[in-house]
Amino acid sequence: MNEPKVNKNFIDDTKIPIEEKEKVIKRKKVLFTITSWIVTLCIVIPLLGFGSYKFYVSYIRNVTIPIIKQTPTPSPTKSGANSEPIVSNEYSSDNLRVNITYLSDAKVTDSPEVNGQSRTLVVLYTKDDTSKDTWTEDNLANGYIFKVTTFDTQIRDLDEIVNVKLASYTANCAATAVFSKITDTTVNFEPAKTFTIQNCNGDYVITYVSKFNTNYEITRIFRGDVGYRQLYQSNANDIYNSLTFYPEGGPVGPTETYTNTDYGFAFVHPHLDSACCNVPAPTLKNPEKIISLGNKYTYVDKNNFDGIGFYAFRLNDQYNFQQYVTNNRKALTDDYMVVRGVPPKAQDTEMKIGGKNAILLHGYSWQGNDLIFVDVEKDFGKSYALIISIKNTSGDAFQKTIDDLLKSFKFN
Repeated sequence: MNEPKVNKNFIDDTKIPIEEKEKVIKRKKVLFTITSWIVTLCIVIPLLGFGSYKFYVSYIRNVTIPIIKQTPTPSPTKSGANSEPIVSNEYSSDNLRVNITYLSDAKVTDSPEVNGQSRTLVVLYTKDDTSKDTWTEDNLANGYIFKVTTFDTQIRDLDEIVNVKLASYTANCAATAVFSKITDTTVNFEPAKTFTIQNCNGDYVITYVSKFNTNYEITRIFRGDVGYRQLYQSNANDIYNSLTFYPEGGPVGPTETYTNTDYGFAFVHPHLDSACCNVPAPTLKNPEKIISLGNKYTYVDKNNFDGIGFYAFRLNDQYNFQQYVTNNRKALTDDYMVVRGVPPKAQDTEMKIGGKNAILLHGYSWQGNDLIFVDVEKDFGKSYALIISIKNTSGDAFQKTIDDLLKSFKFN
């Protein structure tokens, strides 16, 4: 009988110790876990790769990234909105007896004392309207104002004046307004008082100084967006820093010479304008107009401005200088009576103009102009009356200009 074959590789685990069996089982578990992770990763990684590829194709590869061009916002410059080049201008106000320098894109208004209103010099700039004719302190939104005003007080001194002004702003500004303390400063080396206001429909710097026996209020106002407001403040401050007072009884600033060869005379004047104003002429005999000069910054209307006009009337043996003056005096008195209803409170003053005999008729004209009649004898035997008509609404300031002009008169 054949014996069964025995598998020599067979291990009878009944004969293996328990400890060895546990080690075998543990090794099998570890091997199974590793195999499971390998299989899982082999499945997941291709899936992730495919999903990523699909996402890239769908959402990234075909997307065009826009290129944004940023146009830099132009910073405000002192050139303003106009295309014309901006330059610095000098201005001398006989009305307030001050000199200033300002940028040419601003508008200057020089107002004399009329109907109880104070003398005022205003420099105004706005970027909203190039005409600048309708803008005032009340409606200015984007720009600056530099304003000089004179006024007299009876008992209030400078310290009291500035405290009263600060109190008025404190009462009228909104609760968000910020006020500085009153501090000492100078204006053209003159002691002064100043304070600032912020967020009261704009920002303000208000300064008071006493000069020429009167009080000066100097106001700087700036309104606009951030950036522009700082520019406006800088421009207004530049005007403030340029301000100088006339010397006591001193000159009116830069001058030019007018010469007339037909009538043989010349004089010096402080850049008065020959186009702005028409100074009234004598009414008798239609004298020839030579030239009319005025301060355009004091012009309010055709009856209110500072100016001086020159007229000539040829004389002869039948109508001499005295007759011409007498008849003008009578005509002026009649016209005054017709217009005003009362006789004029007039005054005659004899004087010299350029070495020639002259007479001033003051208070005769209902239009408010004074008339100086100058008797001029020419070398060639002919003579004429030179009539100087003076319109003065600013008072002492323009009178100083007239006095200097008449002192400079020369005849050939």
